[in-house]
Amino acid sequence: MKYFVTYDALHKAKPFLNSRGLKFNIINDIKEVPQEIDRAVIFTLNKGRFLMPCPGTPKYICCGYYVLSPVENCPYNCTYCILNAYFKDRHIKIYLNTEDMIKELNEIAKTKKIKRIGTGEFSDSMYELGASVYAEKLIEFFNKNSDIYLELKTKGKNILDCFLETKHKNIIFSWSMNSKKINKYEEIGTSSIEERIDLAKMVISKGYPISLHFDPIIEYEDWEQDYKEIVELIFKNLDPKSIKWISLGTLRFIPRLKDISKSIYKTKIFDNEFILGLDGKKRYFRKKRTEIYKKIYEIIRSFSGDVFVYLCMENEDVWHDVFNLNMNSKKLKELMDAQLKK
Repeated sequence: MKYFVTYDALHKAKPFLNSRGLKFNIINDIKEVPQEIDRAVIFTLNKGRFLMPCPGTPKYICCGYYVLSPVENCPYNCTYCILNAYFKDRHIKIYLNTEDMIKELNEIAKTKKIKRIGTGEFSDSMYELGASVYAEKLIEFFNKNSDIYLELKTKGKNILDCFLETKHKNIIFSWSMNSKKINKYEEIGTSSIEERIDLAKMVISKGYPISLHFDPIIEYEDWEQDYKEIVELIFKNLDPKSIKWISLGTLRFIPRLKDISKSIYKTKIFDNEFILGLDGKKRYFRKKRTEIYKKIYEIIRSFSGDVFVYLCMENEDVWHDVFNLNMNSKKLKELMDAQLKK
């Protein structure tokens, strides 16, 4: 992999890169890095904001958490990943002005309400090169603010040891879950499902809570049996009392992702019937989504009667179809905040 540093970040990047023996090129602007299929890593400064509300869309229910972005783009190659279409290129940007990130976090800390913040929206939280830059600052902040929770989402093989040394257990380690077939063919370069469960078991043994995300659930022949196998593995190995929540979300994508993904990967997951949703994303038909959610929810409930399960970016009608509940974004946020107190 090639490494680049923008000139304005050189004073921060040089000691870090030299300590790791990484050779790098100096550039004036990230636009100088060719837009190739192969990724490069660019160390630079974030001229925008680090922290923002989750980019939920109107007409769909959002859980109300905040997105923290010290790194943009991901080292893995998931065929369904929206980042392939969201960013202008595939390069990984690691932002070194972590002091500005902490300033933004300190501002949100002034409002004394429970908050959930996640770093896994625009990258993998445990991407080692990126996490090594921001981990120390984040841990210091969350040790001082025990009423704010950090959710670290990953598909990786490791957890940085420093994250397991937090004074307060207000870090929630989180893993994406999928069937073994999707994991093998559509989540290229990531850890296996068994490795993720083993890591979750280790984290629980250290006294930390976890969360799991079946998202995106992808329909194919025999999908139900394959996903049932994973749910069985989860509850065979993990204590449900340590699981703060499990989310369910089916495959959804902005239309241009299909052509972009097919130009990079050999995938057939987009060769299905989709409808254009209220947010401009392609989705399975409502009837199919409801059927998928109901089946996986029933399997989860056969193992645990009280683990909290929610739908990610679904509308009120689907919520009612699946859970027989009237749900909205405000109520979902309150329910999830209540989970943090348990």
